[in-house]
Amino acid sequence: LVGSGNSTGFTINNNTSFGGTIQGNRVAGFSVGVSISSPATAAANLMLTIDRLHVHSCTNGFTATGSPIPKIITNSSFNRNTTSGATHGYGETLYDDCNFIGNGSQGMSYGLSGTSHVSRTIVNNSTFRGDSGFNQAVGLNTPSQYSGPSYSEFNNCSFGSTTAHTTSDIGIGSYQNFKILFNNCTFASTTEIS
Repeated sequence: LVGSGNSTGFTINNNTSFGGTIQGNRVAGFSVGVSISSPATAAANLMLTIDRLHVHSCTNGFTATGSPIPKIITNSSFNRNTTSGATHGYGETLYDDCNFIGNGSQGMSYGLSGTSHVSRTIVNNSTFRGDSGFNQAVGLNTPSQYSGPSYSEFNNCSFGSTTAHTTSDIGIGSYQNFKILFNNCTFASTTEIS
């Protein structure tokens, strides 16, 4: 999909019985490339898998700020978006083999302001960095306002390799009720954590 202006490439609007796999989509030029939303509760056995999603040149690449269902995003790239590569709120999200490259403000941010829901994020084998001609200020931004506990785990990820982040690899928000584990990750920007 290629678009322009103040619109969304596509929206996945879950109902209480939605699950499945979406594969092989490319989205460019929208205000929001891909948006996932759902009701506040969902059936316990639901799972949404997104494979080979490539979102670039949007204002915000991927948003899932109102979706409590578990999400698995694999083999995907979020590159050269003006503001953010991926933003998600509460619920469980797994990113595996993904690239967050050259997004203006941040590669990824998580946490939804003012909710009491739990956020759990696991990121495996992924890259966060700037790109030639496309600076990325921060690789990961943590919540600045959030009222539910947040847990994140990063395994075998690289931050700021090849093209460093202009501010820091990790940006720590003012919200303090979170835990982040970095296992076998590299941090290569001048400022690793700010």
